[in-house]
Amino acid sequence: MDPTQNTNKTSLPNALPAPAAGRAGDDSTSPHTKPKRRFFTAAYKLSILEKLDAATERGATGVILR
Repeated sequence: MDPTQNTNKTSLPNALPAPAAGRAGDDSTSPHTKPKRRFFTAAYKLSILEKLDAATERGATGVILR
């Protein structure tokens, strides 16, 4: 066996470092936390519907909904 060859299979030169531990009680990095849901008021939804009704050009509906 050539002594210049690295036969140590456990060394990973390109391995990423372990992520830093969060603060005690900080669940923001937990995979089980649910993202906060957005909610829209009835007035906002009504304004979107009014814009859609007023749209007359081809493709305007898609622009509004994006």
